[in-house]
Amino acid sequence: MDNYKGAGIGNVIECEGGYVTIPNYTSAAAFDKDGVKIKEWRGSESHYANFIKGVRSRNVSDLHCDILEGHLSSALCHTGNISYQLGKQSAPEEVREKIKGEKGCEEAFWTDDGAHGG
Repeated sequence: MDNYKGAGIGNVIECEGGYVTIPNYTSAAAFDKDGVKIKEWRGSESHYANFIKGVRSRNVSDLHCDILEGHLSSALCHTGNISYQLGKQSAPEEVREKIKGEKGCEEAFWTDDGAHGG
């Protein structure tokens, strides 16, 4: 898929009433079930630029969010990649079994019930 629901690279979050597309680091849009845009967000500093700014200043208050937020955001991407590589929808238990022994993956894997790791 070169461009799924407006996201060539990014995230598409499917919801009961529609979906949210996050096609880049500075915008997002919410759509209803029929694909009609109902809300749009724009205007954020690139997270790469913000990270470099924080490193250069050595001041944690220059960062836009806590490191845990970045970790959880990255875990979302990793979970999506695992699902893609499995080639099907998988229960959290199946994902845990697949990543067993992969320390970085086990540490990054969270579920909505707060379960963590392997």
